[in-house]
Amino acid sequence: MRGLEKLKNFFVNHWIIILFAFCFLVALVIIITRSVSKEIVRKKKSSDNILICPIRGRLKRGKYAANGNYSEEYYTIKLVKALLRKGYEIKREDFEYTIEFGRDGHSRMRVDLVVRKDGKIFAVAEVKNNSHEIESAIKHQLLPAMGTLSARQGKDVKHAIYFDGTKKSRIYTKNRDGTLTWKPIS
Repeated sequence: MRGLEKLKNFFVNHWIIILFAFCFLVALVIIITRSVSKEIVRKKKSSDNILICPIRGRLKRGKYAANGNYSEEYYTIKLVKALLRKGYEIKREDFEYTIEFGRDGHSRMRVDLVVRKDGKIFAVAEVKNNSHEIESAIKHQLLPAMGTLSARQGKDVKHAIYFDGTKKSRIYTKNRDGTLTWKPIS
């Protein structure tokens, strides 16, 4: 009994210190738990931002742009996967394809992607992460690229693809009379 009475006296005489120590331990457990969960969330976010292209492998650029929306690379991979499923050829050098023209090739234009069929360039594609640039992309990139590549390879590049992951994404087809028609990409 005497040992139990000593223990009781200890708690009665030092209850403030015991309460403080208990509160300190609870606070420490809460801090450690939060820091561990933040680290898990941080790791999850960084792994969620990884892009893997079926042609180029893991990319340095992330799935998300600085503004939090999907990046242009994300939409490029989405388009590439759809084109590969349909049986088109895409090589590593078909990304960010540079078209040289003018005297001695001093002038250049670039499209995001060229698509091949039977070894020849069949379509050019421009990918954006917003649909605000659609008219400029068509007028200043896709149409000139179609014309230049058609003349260079001796065979018409029949299609131009504008892709932004929205309902505004479309494929243009060059008709026999030289006019263009378009339809939405589904």
